[in-house]
Amino acid sequence: MGKVNALGEFCVDGHVVELVSQVSAGECYTSHMSALSSDTHPKMEAMQIELWRQASPTRKMQMVAQLNASARALALMGLRSRFPQAGKAELHRRLADLLLGVELANKVYGEYGETEHAK
Repeated sequence: MGKVNALGEFCVDGHVVELVSQVSAGECYTSHMSALSSDTHPKMEAMQIELWRQASPTRKMQMVAQLNASARALALMGLRSRFPQAGKAELHRRLADLLLGVELANKVYGEYGETEHAK
């Protein structure tokens, strides 16, 4: 839900988003923000940003956790596609290589066999 100024304007100018918050009758301040996504209408983007700003810290952490879980799931799907014969343990080790880097994954989980696995 975007904020409007005293004139009822949404204050969106092309790809530059001006979020407007009413401070007192007739007064407002703006913060300029460039577009986050080229395929999202500026009004919808401004509404999304406003919702993020209004979210509680707990809700923001939940959103980050969901994004991390989605990223891990997508990475595992990609690994399954690249290594269809790999078992669950091998896929999780390859995921560790992606997330931690091969050197740190080797330190944490030990060396990973003779084959190159982190391309």
